[in-house]
Amino acid sequence: MTIRFCSRCGQELTDAVSKDLGIGPVCRKIDNAVYANSIPADLATAQSILSTFDLTLAAPETQPTLATVLCTVTEGADVTDWRKTVNRLDWCCSYSQPAAIRASVLSIMRALGYIGLAAIIDGSASTGEVKVWGHAGRIMVKGSKNAAAATAFKSIAGWSFHGTKSGATGDMLNAWSFPAAKVEAVKLATITYYPAVSCDWNNVADDAKVGAPAIVAATASKVVVGSKCSITTVGGKLHVATPYSAAFVEALKAAIDWTDRKWNGALKVWEVKTTHKALVEALIAKHYPTVVALSATV
Repeated sequence: MTIRFCSRCGQELTDAVSKDLGIGPVCRKIDNAVYANSIPADLATAQSILSTFDLTLAAPETQPTLATVLCTVTEGADVTDWRKTVNRLDWCCSYSQPAAIRASVLSIMRALGYIGLAAIIDGSASTGEVKVWGHAGRIMVKGSKNAAAATAFKSIAGWSFHGTKSGATGDMLNAWSFPAAKVEAVKLATITYYPAVSCDWNNVADDAKVGAPAIVAATASKVVVGSKCSITTVGGKLHVATPYSAAFVEALKAAIDWTDRKWNGALKVWEVKTTHKALVEALIAKHYPTVVALSATV
């Protein structure tokens, strides 16, 4: 008799209902969330993957079902709801498949828009709750530790992680943050690796804009008012010098992770990673409105 496995967690299925569905009873309880978080289908990509799909290599029990998927996707120009097709692909994952077939099945699932479900099946997603909110010009995301999510988050420009070493407290502790303008990239990464997320992304984006410092456009030359502030590029890092302001220091620490900033007591400057230049300029413009920062390279 063919051994069946839960397509979500990989545990062996033993009861008839679970075998029929391809999902164990525990994993079925969290099923609604992963189906609710999809993105628009890329039918051309799904069709391209299926054009090279070799049905004869798939588990024999799944070949008729995969043949149905092949026909549906090939002729599916007018299809708007892919849940039935994705259910079939999901069911096929409960059988032991060759690595290439399994990878193709998951790629088709992603192309049809169900990125979170595919990530759960391949083991890269976390099924626990995640909190998403807007705060002081940033989008905050807090969930369980996830290596794949961390890699995706770090690919988003302006990311920061507020860990224990950064002095974060409360909800900010062990939370990621991103510029409000990056809401679409944050949404895509979050629903992929934390598919149980439930939030109104439009509201999150609106909340994140509240308190966001205005970005000052860079110019070829800037005047330093009273030589109070300066941003100088030295050895690949920004040296940020400003009059002391507790509010500015707090904002800088909240916006930029400790791994990307350091106080140089000898020079009396903040050393900041150059990728945060626009953010530093914006913070200076907010906290020192009468002072314009000078940018230079040494």
